[in-house]
Amino acid sequence: MLEIIAKRTSQIIFHSLIVLFATIVILTAVNFFTQGAVLRMVENIGRGEEEIKKSVVIGTASHVTSVSPWNFEFHNRLVLNNVYEGLVQLDQNLQPRQGLAVTFGEIDANTWEFRLREGVKFHDGSEMSAHDVIKSFKSAKEGENSQLKSILANVENIEAKAGKVIIKTYQPDPTFLSKLATAYVVKDYDNGQVFGTGPYKFAMMDEERNRDTVVLLRFEQYWGNLPEYEMAEFRYVKDKEMRKEQFLSGQMDVWKDVPASMIDELTGTDVVKISQPSLEVTFLGFGFENMDYFRDPEFVSLVRGAIDTFAL
Repeated sequence: MLEIIAKRTSQIIFHSLIVLFATIVILTAVNFFTQGAVLRMVENIGRGEEEIKKSVVIGTASHVTSVSPWNFEFHNRLVLNNVYEGLVQLDQNLQPRQGLAVTFGEIDANTWEFRLREGVKFHDGSEMSAHDVIKSFKSAKEGENSQLKSILANVENIEAKAGKVIIKTYQPDPTFLSKLATAYVVKDYDNGQVFGTGPYKFAMMDEERNRDTVVLLRFEQYWGNLPEYEMAEFRYVKDKEMRKEQFLSGQMDVWKDVPASMIDELTGTDVVKISQPSLEVTFLGFGFENMDYFRDPEFVSLVRGAIDTFAL
């Protein structure tokens, strides 16, 4: 269960955000359904009569470790899904819907057809073409640093045909559209520059590194409805007490992934709590320096009985 706390004041209007949590953040956590981010989750919170705030600060407990569109780490995708888009997207019920393709369907069990949306622009101002789609899939499927290789392993061939893209797979795959939602279409230049089509663009692109702060700017030429905020800042604060202090003092508008132990003390008339179900499965593991103990069924039974699974 994902917990988000948003501060509600007369000057902070959470309205028409972007594509944050409904598709990843639908929060379908660490798997190929992860699409979206935190901005949509806090939509319509705290609408007031004063001037709409044009920026929002979202506090997180995780670094952004990569801005590569071929990165598949969940905490990175919560940010990347606002910058990049795929041929299809997933709605809050995990059902495929239109993305950069306005129509899509099966020609046969192994062949899919996608008609591309017209007038889509990348963040550098260039217009999206079928060539960009093909190159994006090639980079995602074959790139040395791509984490999407296994997801697109079933793609045999992709070709352009009169404003459409035809994708052939090796085998029939009922989850194919869901997998495509994780494959971004980008403008991938040979000099290493990469641009997306999403409602937000990076304020600054640089080499991959740990980022305490990532700033997104609204893309004014976005093909869809423009988000309310002109700027969105994702701010990493390691210490949870410091995150709470920044949130309560107004330095942070939204607190994502609130520790369960702090939820009750934050609940009040000036804050709104949003809970979002997740498909994430978390495992509790042990370091097996001495495996002999765990070969003893009685010891395993004692360990199992000592863990209060309900409390966890």
